[in-house]
Amino acid sequence: MSNPVEDPTLPTPTGPTTERAVRRPVLLIVEDDLDTRVALVELLSLDFDVLSATDGADAVAMSRAHVPDLVLADLTMPRLGGLGLLEQASQLARLESLARTDALTGLNNFRALQAKLEEELARAARYGAPLAVLLIDLDHLKMLNDQEGHEAGNAALEVLAEVLRDELREVDFAARYGGDEFVALLPHQTATEAGVVAERLRIRLGRKPWALPEPLTMSIGVAAVDGQRQQSDPAALMAAADAALYRAKRLGRDRVEVATPRDGAHRPRTH
Repeated sequence: MSNPVEDPTLPTPTGPTTERAVRRPVLLIVEDDLDTRVALVELLSLDFDVLSATDGADAVAMSRAHVPDLVLADLTMPRLGGLGLLEQASQLARLESLARTDALTGLNNFRALQAKLEEELARAARYGAPLAVLLIDLDHLKMLNDQEGHEAGNAALEVLAEVLRDELREVDFAARYGGDEFVALLPHQTATEAGVVAERLRIRLGRKPWALPEPLTMSIGVAAVDGQRQQSDPAALMAAADAALYRAKRLGRDRVEVATPRDGAHRPRTH
């Protein structure tokens, strides 16, 4: 029996171990001279997925659409040269940073947290690593605002943010969740390990000097995925941490509570 004829219009099947399955870095070449641009594209296409633009102005628009990993640009071009392109790219980066930063505390904001939580959960599932989340509530902020004014309340939020910056690891991620609530993501930490971290944060905040004589306190709910190779639901993980936080507040505040299986963070292994 003869071999079947392959249809050239159909895509070639590729598996997870083929070269096509590995994402190559995207390179944007910005060069106004046609011959130079073509030569660079041919040379560098061996190692990169190459995009090209004729000047800096075109490169700015292309960068917004494709977000290259690397830009190779001529210094002198008709409309916008390499240095001008660098300045514009720096302004885009600053705007993006501002859009993901809480103005009061300087921590990440809710928008940045949503993206980071999905990213860390996907990584935890891929590598079978645990991931813990701390849901933190600054105790009695409304009372503080009512008695001492919103400036005092804002100062208290800034002190809590400073504790998070000082005490968390570089690989951890802290964000203001909204109002008096904060979230910390702790990669490669089990619920038990994260509970130890949370207790340290609680103690450090209570010892932190600030404008008023009364020490600041916070309640913390801890939840975690256990490192099994399965995708977890961000909403379920946050709900488990919220249940633990509610329990900490109900039991008197200024304490750490770790989510139980009933809170929904720990799910049975799927086969």
